[in-house]
Amino acid sequence: MKKRPENSVCLDLMVDYLEQLMKEDTYAADIAKLTFSLTSCEKGMTLQIIGFNDKLNLLLTVIMDHINTFESRVSKEKFNAIKELTKKNYFNTFTKASKLVRDLRLSLLQDCYIGAQMRHSIIDSIDLEALTSFSKAFKSKLYIQGLVQGNISKSDALEVFKISSAISDNMTSIPKETCCMEIPKGEKRMRMKGVLPSDNNTFVTNYYQYGPGDLKMHALFELLCMVMDEPVFDILRTKEQLGYFVFSVLRNTQGVLGIEVTVNSQENKYKVDFVEERIEAFLKEFYNKEISDMDDLKFAEYLKTMIKKKKTADVTLEEEMNRNWKEIISRDYLFERNKLQASLYENNQITLSDLKEIVKQMFLDVSTVKKLSVQVIGVDKKIEEESLDELSLLNKKHAIELQIPSQNNELFIQNLSYYKTTLIAYPVTHISK
Repeated sequence: MKKRPENSVCLDLMVDYLEQLMKEDTYAADIAKLTFSLTSCEKGMTLQIIGFNDKLNLLLTVIMDHINTFESRVSKEKFNAIKELTKKNYFNTFTKASKLVRDLRLSLLQDCYIGAQMRHSIIDSIDLEALTSFSKAFKSKLYIQGLVQGNISKSDALEVFKISSAISDNMTSIPKETCCMEIPKGEKRMRMKGVLPSDNNTFVTNYYQYGPGDLKMHALFELLCMVMDEPVFDILRTKEQLGYFVFSVLRNTQGVLGIEVTVNSQENKYKVDFVEERIEAFLKEFYNKEISDMDDLKFAEYLKTMIKKKKTADVTLEEEMNRNWKEIISRDYLFERNKLQASLYENNQITLSDLKEIVKQMFLDVSTVKKLSVQVIGVDKKIEEESLDELSLLNKKHAIELQIPSQNNELFIQNLSYYKTTLIAYPVTHISK
């Protein structure tokens, strides 16, 4: 149901409204040291309850009753108040350059992605009737995934699922999954100005796409990220001092693997083009100094570190729960992933030659590189915050307006929506073997 932007906004409003309602009716749960969270996410609504097992079902029953009778509990006055808070949350999200650069990246990469900026632009059109209609439709056709973990018997765990599923008589089959778009070989850039005229933060995210992965490739990319982690920080942050927030990370977008390098700088210190150039220079230096001359002894040390990491047991129940829940929501269901990846490292399934080749393929070889540079530019000269008309900015409908520079403009995407129609979607990939 979340394919339409209006549905995404309605789900956010429903979750925000339910949270307010339940704060009034779950005070006893706080006294009993039970905690819960209800959140809206890309795939739907997530409910998490933590506490002593003998009281969990009581709290779950109260929460499910609120969801089940939601339409009868709402009022226009409270709806308008919740709507204003949700609208402000959207605004506070996309006005942060770090969030905006992520939204832009995913708006292009995912075949369906509704960012905070788009949600903010349509929330004023959502009324109470639209919310209650959505709520009924949402509950009429549910697909429920669950996980119960801890000091609880099988029969009590089954009772949890029974209470949760009683909300709907019509469970749906597995919903259509989101796909990742293929980035063409070569380089494309997306550039947008930051929203706030008082913010000089510039974010450059260079994303290098590999393609659909498997367990072995995922293990290779995790190893690569570990090898990159210290050099990217040492060179781009410590030595070149481009900014305090500098990192590289493995991205798994619906089973499609890629490497991201992100630098947060200040536009009045370093221009966006300079920062982008330094990222590229770093990747060449990284290969020449860290990868090309790496010997078997050094590589074995990295493998040893990865094996130790994969064999380290979860310290807390929450860590174990989060790891298992990640497998469930991704629908990979590979609960022994760490054990299997450790085995790949131990049995020399990941080689030094593999590492050298993947770095050349991903970053250096112009015939294989698939690069997307997403850039959010801060202001050169800051406007003092006290002189801003915050209410005007809050109520303005902010569209995605991409910037096209006069130089190298053939690299830049002019219209995100149109460009996306020219891309091919990868098939849904589950990294489970």
